[in-house]
Amino acid sequence: MLSALNVISWFIMIAWAVQAWLSALQVRRFVREVGRTRRAKHEDYHPPAVVVVPFKGIGDDLQATVKGLCEQDYPSYRLLFVVESTQDSAYPMLKQQIKSYPQRRIDLLVAGKADPDTGQKVHNQIQAIAQLSEDDVIWVFADSDASPPPD
Repeated sequence: MLSALNVISWFIMIAWAVQAWLSALQVRRFVREVGRTRRAKHEDYHPPAVVVVPFKGIGDDLQATVKGLCEQDYPSYRLLFVVESTQDSAYPMLKQQIKSYPQRRIDLLVAGKADPDTGQKVHNQIQAIAQLSEDDVIWVFADSDASPPPD
């Protein structure tokens, strides 16, 4: 025969087990709901973005890089290509490539020579940041050898 203390202990353990199981179900439901809400809420949210790409010289896939960056599915972005000088071999190629995408807003910035204590790529990025506006909500930094897919 079970004592009253044993019965109470068993009742408490069963109550805790039921509560844990119900809590797990609620957490699972909450996680699903949050995921569904976040997806629905952000599908139409496309804040203006700027993609900063420092170039130096002509890489093997400069055309693929420019093409990939210019043909993104994102509706509201501009490109900011940065070179050290107009003497950089990438400069005339970029000017030519930019003409192929008149529908895309692309700026070509000449950053100038970096200080001896700063790498040219970092200097180019710093000069690009100085050109950003309040409208540029998202800042994206890409490498000149990247060829991103449209998505």
